Amino acid sequence: MNLSKSRYCLGTRCLKDLWLSIYKPDEAKDMGNDVVLESGNKVGELARSLFGDYVLIEYNKDKQIMINGTK
Repeated sequence: MNLSKSRYCLGTRCLKDLWLSIYKPDEAKDMGNDVVLESGNKVGELARSLFGDYVLIEYNKDKQIMINGTK
């Protein structure tokens, strides 16, 4: 099982909702994308803060631009 940021956030709010989203997704309640995305952004910011100074590479359809930004 993979635990994405969204599932991690869901599990911090309610373990039953996390379980339902994995094993019985039809019965899981609609969490609302805005709330899930906002929580995911907060988790991402927290995770980045653990690494000190960093350069954030923004998404780009041209993958080569992102690859070059990591060099």
